[in-house]
Formats: sequence, structure tokens, C-alpha cells
Amino acid sequence: MIEPGHFSGSPMQKHIALGILTKAHFDRWLALWHETVTQNVASPAAAERFHTSAHRIADSLLTGVLAQRGGLAALRIRAQKLAPLETKP
Repeated sequence: MIEPGHFSGSPMQKHIALGILTKAHFDRWLALWHETVTQNVASPAAAERFHTSAHRIADSLLTGVLAQRGGLAALRIRAQKLAPLETKP
């Protein structure tokens, strides 16, 4: 968020390699992220940017993990049964 475009690494590969991640893990990360931002970011507009970005990142990583595990079939099941992570609580 602070220096866009400066991250180098392979977060998708690292998350896939764990082999155990589920939507519950990403939901927990988002809850912790929300709590941290709420406590440390004074500007509502900035806090909203942080939250939006975190939801986008979590959704992208979960999509990659599911696709790696079960291909398109896993993504179809997710689309049918689960609400997207980017949906605000």
C-alpha cells in the first residue's frame, strides 16, 4: 500500500506450498487486518483503501490456492456456495 509496485516475491507460490489454507484462514487474516487498521489508521478514506486492498489480495490468494488444488471445478464450487471475500462484512 505504501510503495505499490515495489514488492518482489511469490506470495501465491508460498501460500499454495502450505497446502492447508482454507477460506477460514483468509477470513481470520482479514479480521486481524481490520482490527490493526482500525487501531492505527486515523483517516477513514485511508482505512477504506487498506481494507479494499486486503480483501482483493485475500480473494486473489484464495482463488489461486483453490485453482491449484482443484482446478476450475473448485472455483465453480466456490462461486456457487461461498460468498466472495471482497464482500464487506
